[in-house]
Amino acid sequence: MTILFLMRHSIAVPADFRTTDDSRCLTAEGRLHAKAAGEALQNELASQRFVLSCIVTSPLVRAVQTAELVAATLGFEDEIRAMHALRSESPSQRGLDELQALGHGVVLAVTHEPIVSAMSARIVGDRPGGFGAGYHPAEVRAYEDSSVIWRHQP
Repeated sequence: MTILFLMRHSIAVPADFRTTDDSRCLTAEGRLHAKAAGEALQNELASQRFVLSCIVTSPLVRAVQTAELVAATLGFEDEIRAMHALRSESPSQRGLDELQALGHGVVLAVTHEPIVSAMSARIVGDRPGGFGAGYHPAEVRAYEDSSVIWRHQP
C-alpha cells in the first residue's frame, strides 16, 4: 500500500441504557464534521493527484455512517468494505496487516480510538512530531511509508 488515510469516526451519540455500543449513530454535528472531513480529503486527493482505491470501515454503525458520508462527498461509488479488524478492541498490528493485504495504492480506513492511534504509532514508530497521539472525532491523517504526510482536524 502506498498511501493510507486513517480516520476516526465522527461524533456519535453517547452510550446509554437504550443504545448498544455497536449501534451508536452519528449526531447531527457528527454528520456535518464527516462531510467537512470528506471535503478536506477531496481537496487533498485532488492536489496530490491521488485516486482513492478503496474505503474500508469498522462494522460499527458510527464508523459506517462516517465512511458513507465521506464517500458521498468524494463521489466514491465503489463498495465500502466492513473490516472486523478495525473495531476498537482489535490488535493494531492485525488491522495494519489486513489493510496491507488489500494491496491497494490509496486506502481510506475509518475506525475508532484506541486502535487508530495505536496503528498510527506503529506506522510512525512513535517518533516525536509523528502525530501518534489520540485522534479527534472525524480527524484524518495520511501516511506514506513511516511518515505523516497530511492531517485534517475538525
